[in-house]
Amino acid sequence: MADRHALVVRGRVTTANGVPVSGAVVSTRGGFSISATTDERGRYTLSIPLGSAAGLRSGPLALETRAEAGGRRVALSAGPPALGIELSLLAGGSTVRVRSNLQDATTALATAFAQDGASTAWVDADFGGATHAQGSMDLRIVDDVDASGRHASRTVPVIPAPVESVSRATPPSPAVVPV
Repeated sequence: MADRHALVVRGRVTTANGVPVSGAVVSTRGGFSISATTDERGRYTLSIPLGSAAGLRSGPLALETRAEAGGRRVALSAGPPALGIELSLLAGGSTVRVRSNLQDATTALATAFAQDGASTAWVDADFGGATHAQGSMDLRIVDDVDASGRHASRTVPVIPAPVESVSRATPPSPAVVPV
């Protein structure tokens, strides 16, 4: 039987002041839709079946988890507007590429796929009240894992900072001091 993997995303939805939001909807989309409503403490849990590494042969699995409260989207406390994840099978068929916009999500999923047998990746994703996200949805954090459990190669690419143009002022002339 093929290894089956799952992802559990859990966390809280709060206002900008840290007050729990009851009744917020947190949903994951990507090939299927799963949602949960927060409880009185603002907590939620989503259980997402990922299947096996071999199941990724038909194409990558892209997931996006968002929160909405009172008709407005709520950004992750870490800054991005949502949790983005992509799983794909690289050429050769045994290496799973895990991409995300959060380091903890990438690490948890890579660990789950590197284990033999059924395994679950646990990811904490708190949404913190900001309605205008500051972070990026770029899936820049990458981890390649041999799904057979024999080898895991962890890589976090270095993304160069954008080059800003710097205006250089002409240095002031030295002051002339009378003697």
